[in-house]
Amino acid sequence: MADSGITIDLGSALPWAEEKVRSLFGKDQITLQRKSFLKQLHETAIEMTRTVQCIGMQKPVPFEKIYQPTRLRVRSGLDISTAAAFHEQNRAARSIALARSHELTTVSVEKFLESPENAIVSAGPGWGKTTFLHHIFRIKSADSHLYTVLITLRRPTAIEDLEQFVELCLDGLLAKNRSRLLLLVDGYDEVSTGDRKRVSESLLKFSSARIGRYILTCREHYVVIGLNASQVNIDCFEKGDKYRFVEAFLNAFESRLDPIQMVNELEDRDLSDFLSHPLLLALACIVKCGKNSEQPRSAIRLLERALVTLQYSWDVGKGIDRERLTNLDANDRMQIIKSIAFASRSPFMSSTRAENIARQAIDKMQVGRVDPGLVLQESAQFYGILTQSTEGWEFVHRSIQDYLAAQRWVELGRFANENRYQWDTRTAYAACISGDATRVLVGALRAQDGLTCVAETLMNAPSFDMAPVAEALADFYSVRGRTVIFESVPSKSITGSVEVNLFEFLSVRFLNDLIERFCEVRNDERDILVGYCLAELRRRRLRMDHTTYAKISSAFQNNQFQFKLMPGIFVTPEMAHPV
Repeated sequence: MADSGITIDLGSALPWAEEKVRSLFGKDQITLQRKSFLKQLHETAIEMTRTVQCIGMQKPVPFEKIYQPTRLRVRSGLDISTAAAFHEQNRAARSIALARSHELTTVSVEKFLESPENAIVSAGPGWGKTTFLHHIFRIKSADSHLYTVLITLRRPTAIEDLEQFVELCLDGLLAKNRSRLLLLVDGYDEVSTGDRKRVSESLLKFSSARIGRYILTCREHYVVIGLNASQVNIDCFEKGDKYRFVEAFLNAFESRLDPIQMVNELEDRDLSDFLSHPLLLALACIVKCGKNSEQPRSAIRLLERALVTLQYSWDVGKGIDRERLTNLDANDRMQIIKSIAFASRSPFMSSTRAENIARQAIDKMQVGRVDPGLVLQESAQFYGILTQSTEGWEFVHRSIQDYLAAQRWVELGRFANENRYQWDTRTAYAACISGDATRVLVGALRAQDGLTCVAETLMNAPSFDMAPVAEALADFYSVRGRTVIFESVPSKSITGSVEVNLFEFLSVRFLNDLIERFCEVRNDERDILVGYCLAELRRRRLRMDHTTYAKISSAFQNNQFQFKLMPGIFVTPEMAHPV
């Protein structure tokens, strides 16, 4: 719901927090310096969680006006595949046990917080990981029996703050009340590998002291180094969530559009799964408020359309002629924002550096002497993409920064001439924007740390040559452990699984192409991959092409051949035969 009816006065939580510090650390033992540090940590967290800044918003809105209750997906069992007893069972028993261990159960935030276990909360970009952690901080800050700390890793001093807090917890001052700490750490994927190791080390120390629980957020497909914690995923929006979110979003902009009608129209265009995603749903609202009703079918194209809407028709559609601070036009401002996005991997940038980059861009435009500070202020007012923070300037979401940086990378001609890529979202977006993602997909599939880039590229409808990418995909799954065969009965069935399912991101044309290629030279591993292609077509309620069906029929000689895939998927060629 847009407004839960519960208002949390975080300002009044400050004296309460100070009292909790005294109860935890004692009145005499803790120094004034430590008190000041903890107070500053708490005040910073309160300020960060007070409001939400969504793309397109000229000003933030109160948190409770936009937040939708988060549901989480947790595994119903442990990863039993490594247990000794697991390998002593017969193949059928192992198959059933493994399938059950991979089942996911939906739980509420309240139920999740009842657990004393440490947790790593994963989701893709824009799924609300930060908002979820802010919600936990807001409700737990009012808990008199718990001291809650929130550390946002993208902040300039966050790593040092985390290390200092953990050392403070370990230096013997928590002899009493040892289970009263909840440590929330946001954005593990947003820092360098070296800093991730420091974060992991601090959380290991915190965990080993048994003085509380930590919850860490991280994007999917990133390796969390050395931490053994419960794996939790953020669940997607259901239809009711979409209604409430769109209603709240439109209310924030004083729009007269009907939120239920808007969501239903998107559902009718088969975009339900695509728009179960908070960020993309917000962008769809922005595009819908524009004059063009055609909806794009990939996240990166939706981003492109939303940003164009913000530049050229967002205020016009609302009847607003915003007062300008400079003589720059929409394209000039966006080029400056792109330059700032491209210059940094962090969403944060100091005011001095941002203004220097803006000044250099303005000089190249030769538009006269324009105050770069006013340009940044004007851009924030017009678009709500780059906003002012206590440390300087900040992009409202890293996905938007990565998209703008990727655009600039391609426009400058540097992407095409790059010899070595970082396999991240920015590279994936640039590959899609460039018009040919073949080299990036092949390189990322063959790289040890390329999975994030592969997934982000494939889910954004890239253009690429199918033959080399199909070969690289086959090589990727041929690596030991990535494809597991439990049982193979010639001419009848095969049972197995893949470590990571990339087939859900593939186009229908490429799924058909892969089936044909894998049928040309068969083995157990390739048969499992054929099964996943069929299962994905089946999930989308689609059929094979006639040519593809002819090839699979020739290769298997049995259209009732059974593909038994984990977790609990069953499919045959006949189930996806062409109409």
